Amino acid sequence: MDMKISYSKLSGEILAQPSKSDAHRKIICACLAEGISIIDNVVLSKDIVATIEGMKQSGATISLAKSAYLGRYVLTIDTKRRKTEDKRIINCHESGSTLRFLTMVFAALGGETTFIGEGRLPMRPLDETYKIYKQDNIVYSNGEYNLPLTIKGDLKGGIYRIKSDVSSQYLSGLLMALPLIPGKHQIIINGNFESKGYVDMTIDVMGQFGVKVEKTLNGYSIDNQYYQATNAIIEGDWSNCGYFYVMNMLGSNITVKGLNLKTFQPDSNIIKYLYQIKQEEETIIDVSGCPDIAPALAVYAAIAKGKTTLINAQRLRKKESDRLQAISTNLQSLRVHVIEKKSEITIIGNHKIKHGVVNSYNDHRIAMAFSSLAPVIMEQIVIKNADCINKSYPEFYHDLQSLGGQISEY
Repeated sequence: MDMKISYSKLSGEILAQPSKSDAHRKIICACLAEGISIIDNVVLSKDIVATIEGMKQSGATISLAKSAYLGRYVLTIDTKRRKTEDKRIINCHESGSTLRFLTMVFAALGGETTFIGEGRLPMRPLDETYKIYKQDNIVYSNGEYNLPLTIKGDLKGGIYRIKSDVSSQYLSGLLMALPLIPGKHQIIINGNFESKGYVDMTIDVMGQFGVKVEKTLNGYSIDNQYYQATNAIIEGDWSNCGYFYVMNMLGSNITVKGLNLKTFQPDSNIIKYLYQIKQEEETIIDVSGCPDIAPALAVYAAIAKGKTTLINAQRLRKKESDRLQAISTNLQSLRVHVIEKKSEITIIGNHKIKHGVVNSYNDHRIAMAFSSLAPVIMEQIVIKNADCINKSYPEFYHDLQSLGGQISEY
């Protein structure tokens, strides 16, 4: 499906999309707890469905009901009659979070688990996971790339040394898994850890389910504990709301409701960064701790006056697309001056966007970021393969239309 985006100033109120990051973590912790947990404000995006279906393999029963939040769902997660299988197959689809979290969780649960996936997911790195498997003598075999991946054995616990430049998803998965294993465990971070914000978020969610993680001088300490069933609400997602704030900076008047101003989500920095781009003639932003908002920042930088450089952006090359290349190629197709390097991108702003075609590269964040240009398009742009938004925000274009956006299928 391709979408045509025409000039339109948007206004009105929108309820924040639930945070995928928060939902992944709360669903996993609820499935590891003993008893019945209720998780409200869930949207069944492809990534969240992947985690739900994967965690059913832990023996938890997960049922759905409509939420009081329009278009959202309530999950009832019951582990009282947990039945686990010795062999499991988990389809992670294209969700990197599902894969990296569950490769640790199911290693702790033991038995044999096979992970499969789609799109670029098999090519996303799992080096740190393999390192842990080797340390704990977990037998594993993988396909031509990383998937399918089959593991046999049990996570042993103890001391783990993690490189500082590794994705926070590895560490979050390990943290959620270790309370299931007898003994006291230690994670040592070698160097300055880049994605600390997402790990803080994991620790906060674990705490809501009764598990305590201690921070040490160079990492984390955690011992054998029991997750406690609880009721929780998924908080609003700052990364997906970032597109609405970009549109506001471009002349729209959108009020986003349902965001937690005291959130641990690193993507809440987007408002600060947008104003930095607006106010400074030459801006340098380190996106290593919040790579998901880079496409939105880049699109705004193309319109704002001045020069913006997004640095430490190498992880963007290993997402659903090579996002640095996708941003660069699409902005250049819209006649924006861009300088792309291995781990950074510079955008020379103050451009007017007349018309053009944007390739989403089947990446939800690329499609949504370039759709944010609606308030400044002189004619129209077409977003190719725009249905990739189903990965995280299936109602995105519907919500834009409800705010007055001139958007139609092309």
